[in-house]
Amino acid sequence: MRYSQLRAFHAVAAEGGFSKAARRLGLTQPSVTMQVRALEEAYGMRLFERHGGVVTLTTTGRSLHAIARQMFDAEEQVREFLTAAQELKTGDLKLSADGPHVALDLFAAFRRRYPEVYVSISLGNSQEVWSDLMERRADAAVVTNPRADDRVIAVPVYKQSLRVLVPRAHRLAKQRSIRLSDLQDLPTILREATSRTRRTIEHLLKEADVSLDPVLELSSREAVREAVGLGLGIGFVLERESGNDSRFRALGISDVKHTSVDAVVCLKSQKKRRLVAAFLEVAAEVQIL
Repeated sequence: MRYSQLRAFHAVAAEGGFSKAARRLGLTQPSVTMQVRALEEAYGMRLFERHGGVVTLTTTGRSLHAIARQMFDAEEQVREFLTAAQELKTGDLKLSADGPHVALDLFAAFRRRYPEVYVSISLGNSQEVWSDLMERRADAAVVTNPRADDRVIAVPVYKQSLRVLVPRAHRLAKQRSIRLSDLQDLPTILREATSRTRRTIEHLLKEADVSLDPVLELSSREAVREAVGLGLGIGFVLERESGNDSRFRALGISDVKHTSVDAVVCLKSQKKRRLVAAFLEVAAEVQIL
């Protein structure tokens, strides 16, 4: 077994495909494919199932990936230990976040302290972000209301309340706040079914026995704001997501006491890594609760 073969296998497993693995390693796709095939042939095992461009791990592949992941995690810890004396003057930190606002606040605070560390932030919905964290595509994540999980630790950072976006010409737009009952049967723009904001809203509406009239489902808060701005219906966002657009107003909900908590989350197995520990320290210092 060659190190390059195992590294190629690990990259494909982590990225979910040969093209992404090649970009991660700075190699060509054929080179990565050849390394993985050589590893499979050397030990007479099939590590991936390949169907129409979709790559999934076999049972054997999943077992090997669990071991390889520990090896490369240990390698990363050694690398960070050896560079710790440089006071984080180098390094790459990969973050995943379900929204830009809190993540960018944290990035700004982190950059003031560690200006030479390169940070990349991937945005997605809560399910995608959680998957990035669990599959180690991200070193840490910034998520709203993180689920309870014994594998992770969370540092709460910021509390936010729900807001209703209503078009400027809407009959409710002149009010500073509304009650849930005011929304009965109103045309509504919803987030996708996996959105945590949507699940929260559906729970609150069910408790209040209020029904909406869904007219459109969109996969981002930016798209929801645009749809509301065009007068297609009302929408729901967290207070820091409402933006500043003269086409709509963001109203509080007087009979909803629910607040969402944004937190920085990392795997317990990763918390002692120098970069991750530094980011958690910054998050703890900028808490606004």
